[in-house]
Amino acid sequence: GPTMAVMVSISLRVLYSTVLRATPHRGLAARTHYESLGVGARATQAEIKQAYYRLARETHPDARRSPEAGAGEAAAFGELSAAYEALSNPVRRRAYDLQLSSAAAASRLDGAELDARLAHAVKTDRLADALALFLQVHALRPAPIRPENGGALLALCIRRAHMRQAAFVYGRLRDAAILDARARDAWFRACLAHGRADEAMEAFREMEACGVEPSASARAAMRQIRAYAAALADQRVT
Repeated sequence: GPTMAVMVSISLRVLYSTVLRATPHRGLAARTHYESLGVGARATQAEIKQAYYRLARETHPDARRSPEAGAGEAAAFGELSAAYEALSNPVRRRAYDLQLSSAAAASRLDGAELDARLAHAVKTDRLADALALFLQVHALRPAPIRPENGGALLALCIRRAHMRQAAFVYGRLRDAAILDARARDAWFRACLAHGRADEAMEAFREMEACGVEPSASARAAMRQIRAYAAALADQRVT
């Protein structure tokens, strides 16, 4: 009902501000010491040293070109120095690599747990909880959402006739490239049912572009939409 729709809308706004715009979750792709130096994880000690001295010449506070840039360059040089200190010593580097591996494993576990909780929330018809979990798991990089769970959440939004939330979920799933054929078809049908012809046409074009074979009924509906659009265009011309 209206009360639930308002609650879901508020939940989305609050969660967007607190989850997606907050300090990155430990599962987010963070800037590592290797990235600070612009080298790969397999870089040799000589390559690490060379990268450090090259970047140090550019970011050292004494080399700044203007007073305004001083604070930013000092911070960049501090980050660069910390990276070199950790990676220039083989023992410290091994310890750091182990730390990175542990963080990556923890991120995968976090993502799997959130995805499982998302699936349970959808299964038990708890839309507000499901949307909250969806935002959290989507904030991870890469987002460990199984296509069937994302599609199930989309279907729940559609079933509740919360098209704004459905559009939000559909867009995030599409951006993360985890939309399956069933979810695409469900969104297309929902747009038709709610009179959102432009979005239905866009969804149909996306299906074709992704190599998804639209169902016979979807093709028939699309032919009707195009015929109607052509008739309207003819009326405008005449």
